[in-house]
Amino acid sequence: SYINYQEFNDYEIIESQKRELSKVNKNIQSSIEYASLIQEAILPSKDILDKYTKENFVFWKQKDTVGGDIYLVVELESKNEILVMVIDGVGHGVSGALLTILTKALEVQITEHINRGALEPSPSVILKYFNNSIKTILKQDKDSISNVGFDGGVLYYNQRTNRCRYAGAKTPLYIINNGQLEIIKSDRKSVGFVRTKIDQEYTEYDIEIKKGTKLYISTDGMTDQEGVNNSRYGKARFEKFIINHNNKPFNEQLNLLKKSFIEIRGQLEQSDDITVVGLEF
Repeated sequence: SYINYQEFNDYEIIESQKRELSKVNKNIQSSIEYASLIQEAILPSKDILDKYTKENFVFWKQKDTVGGDIYLVVELESKNEILVMVIDGVGHGVSGALLTILTKALEVQITEHINRGALEPSPSVILKYFNNSIKTILKQDKDSISNVGFDGGVLYYNQRTNRCRYAGAKTPLYIINNGQLEIIKSDRKSVGFVRTKIDQEYTEYDIEIKKGTKLYISTDGMTDQEGVNNSRYGKARFEKFIINHNNKPFNEQLNLLKKSFIEIRGQLEQSDDITVVGLEF
């Protein structure tokens, strides 16, 4: 019988290419999975939050193996003060993860400056420092192709004075007192990016901490989650969730928040990275 050697050779070539692609894909996936271990390693220890709060929770869920969301918790040298930062870097996946590493490096730098008195532990000053540093490091002039940055919020709390301050870049702070919700919408300017001025100022808010005050900071991953029938989780649903469940223990709030997210998402993919932090000082 006739054998078409050309077809046989083509088959061998295709199979060889498939094996090579599979090998490359496996190496890339292994690298990303290892990168996720590094990203998780730079997340803060829960011990610091537990020391400063009556209760707290963190819902951190990346869209992919690695992502652009990160939260940072820093205890200052005084041992009376804490900084909580919730960061939503542009994009997700590998590009977003690289930005979280840069953000962590700058956070270490900021903390060192504060501890030696060279920088005020002020949320607005910290956001300004992040913005100036990112734009300088990434050479973000008007023609720059590195058009990246983040939205986020910085919260300062002094345990001794019970003083709390907040500044945000497109990231609101949700405050519950006696079942009533107040929202600090923050500035409509991101940190970094070509269009943000290098000397951009951010507004700082004093937050009164009363008995039972609860604070929530969230990236937009939760509210932007797509649901069935072209719906979204939405800001109104998130605000209603906080109002309806704020009197429950925080571990229960966390479980209910995860459940509500799964119910809205259904069989759809997660739309974006998610970070939600709840605090009661």
